[in-house]
Amino acid sequence: MELPRRKADDIYLPEGEFTAILERLRQYHDAHEFRIGIVYAFDFRTRMLPYWYADKRMAPCSVRTLADTLYAAGFKHVRVILQQWTPNFKPSEAVLDGRPLDMLLVSSMQVHADPSYDLVRDACRLGDKRPLILAGGPKAIYEPTDYFELGPEAGAEADCVITGEAYVLLNLLETVLKQRAEGESARDAFQRACRSGVLKEVPGLAYLTLDSTPERPIAVHTGVQRLLRNLDELPMPDAGYRLLEPPHRKTTLAPDPCPANKVHRHSMVASIIASQGCKFNCPFCPIPSANQRTWRHKSPERLAAEIKHIYENFGIREFFGTDDNFFNKRETVIALMEEMALATTGGNRLAHRIRFYTEGTHYDVYKNRDILPLCRRGGMRAIWFGIEDLTGKVVNKAQDADETAELFHSMSNMGVEPMVMMIHNDDQPLRSKQGSLAGLINQARYVFKHGAVSYQCTYLGPAVGSRDFEDAAKARMLYKSVGG
Repeated sequence: MELPRRKADDIYLPEGEFTAILERLRQYHDAHEFRIGIVYAFDFRTRMLPYWYADKRMAPCSVRTLADTLYAAGFKHVRVILQQWTPNFKPSEAVLDGRPLDMLLVSSMQVHADPSYDLVRDACRLGDKRPLILAGGPKAIYEPTDYFELGPEAGAEADCVITGEAYVLLNLLETVLKQRAEGESARDAFQRACRSGVLKEVPGLAYLTLDSTPERPIAVHTGVQRLLRNLDELPMPDAGYRLLEPPHRKTTLAPDPCPANKVHRHSMVASIIASQGCKFNCPFCPIPSANQRTWRHKSPERLAAEIKHIYENFGIREFFGTDDNFFNKRETVIALMEEMALATTGGNRLAHRIRFYTEGTHYDVYKNRDILPLCRRGGMRAIWFGIEDLTGKVVNKAQDADETAELFHSMSNMGVEPMVMMIHNDDQPLRSKQGSLAGLINQARYVFKHGAVSYQCTYLGPAVGSRDFEDAAKARMLYKSVGG
């Protein structure tokens, strides 16, 4: 069901708190020797168009941000492992800088949940020598207790689930390290903190009580996280690229991470956070509630500095903004793109050296189409549109077929590529009569005729974390198992 949110005056962290906790964690010098593996789970059964290329050519922003954050907090023995690059990796066999892992962080989307469970099970096979296992990512945010009692052996489970952003992890680490005895392992320190009850003061966690049993598991959820308002407090995207595990087929870790000058060969596209949140409240989408109905963005100076830093240090030229709706607020788009248009690198305009892609709704981009030339000067080369349905009958977000044609033609003329994302449901026919745009194929032909460069269509189903999911569950429309 849809996630709850904090009261309006308690949604955000205090200003400067993210920077402050990084400084406090830098004082725990003995803990900086912990070996930390951050794994992005990946299920190869999900490989399909339109993600067939990008899924292996873009190191995800989520796990890189964790590495940037931990490195800035003083933890130097960190490795980022992407299962799409190293599919055979086993935490139980991992040795990092001469020692087994002290902490295993597993991040997963819903569609990659099965491999993430396998990673947890494998780490648990080490028994008492297993690392502290923390699960996070969209799967964990919406269904945290799925990481408990995984089986088939009893006790195969994550120690704790992070149901929020990077600050929740930092808050957890600080709380645990305050309880840690000298020389104590990360997992023993976590259990000590669990026994003392201090973990209940960290919003955004889920964990089993120490008196839980496989027959009677008892989970604690500490409530909804507080959000970082000023995204500029996040560390610069650097360590996350320098600590990437190089692609291979082994079960162990390589002696060294991927060299910085070779990162662009494997991650040809850089995902970056420019803004987060969306003003729409579609019943099929869980994103607004996960962001507690907020909209946040980086400053123009910071966004330009990040893109310049990644380009100059790692040679990456393609940038994808992981925005939910980049055109959410006109003034912000203007400020960001003006700064991008002015930024330079090596005596040249940065926008002439890179390509910036983002996402936006048809309604907002059309309304702000007069600033698209500015966006083009700032390096924008493509926009992924959540058009959903040209007729507005399946999903109505104030889209219009004639406006779509007008917008796509003007975008094509200025060199900004329209990328179309549509939604299909049972009530939509495959084809409709001539002159009607009701049919799926009719809509696809229409957008390509008017300049779309790519097209993807997703079946409209009840996404976990959305209001539609609750209705579908109550109506008994969900299948627990199909064909095994």
